[in-house]
Amino acid sequence: MEAPTSEDVKLPAVPTRESDLPTDLQTRGCPACEHLARTVFEFFAQWQHAIVADECVQKAFVAELGFCPLHLWQLAAVSSPLGASVGWAKLAEQISQAVTQAATSPSAAKDVCALVRRSADCRVCRLLRDAEKRYVQWFAAALCEPQNREAYERSQGVCLRHVGLLLGASPSEDTRQFLLRHAARRFEEMAKDMQSYGMKVEALQRTLLNADETDAYRRALVHMAGAKAVCCPWTEDAEL
Repeated sequence: MEAPTSEDVKLPAVPTRESDLPTDLQTRGCPACEHLARTVFEFFAQWQHAIVADECVQKAFVAELGFCPLHLWQLAAVSSPLGASVGWAKLAEQISQAVTQAATSPSAAKDVCALVRRSADCRVCRLLRDAEKRYVQWFAAALCEPQNREAYERSQGVCLRHVGLLLGASPSEDTRQFLLRHAARRFEEMAKDMQSYGMKVEALQRTLLNADETDAYRRALVHMAGAKAVCCPWTEDAEL
């Protein structure tokens, strides 16, 4: 009988929030990234409890060899030392047995590398890919409404990754050109704000700094690389 996977385990449903584009756009960061960050936090908030209290969840966690490195660290960030110790002990035992078996295998290097979950095999990565696809499709459709486009015009917009995904999901050339013009203008504004920040600080004129200048570097980072909570350094798993 096959061991259960986390897909088979029925966790409590992750709470969903009614999305409203003007509300989502009231951020200095990327609204799409922030939606994904909420999604993954809600998942971990439930999983870190279930992995201690539910034996089926523990078995699923072991069967899947945990999550990818990024999401194991994020799970640890919301878990207590006691919860991680109880919830991860069987996984550590499973890995110990697998490494012991690899000692007599001619493909030991490959077998050990396979114990580290890739993004393609990670339950949380799949959750985020599905959530991102749904949100981008909803976002692109919402931009067809004049009031939503006006709200986007006033906002910081989305990060480069999500600009690209919105371009692919947008139904009209007009919307695609709108997104590109907006992104170009915002990056130009951030560049000027960063330059102004540097000049004022070097001239000992910190009291003249405004809010846009003060957080321009952080806004630029988020819009270039995506939010820290959901970005990943590799789009594909590397082979050595």
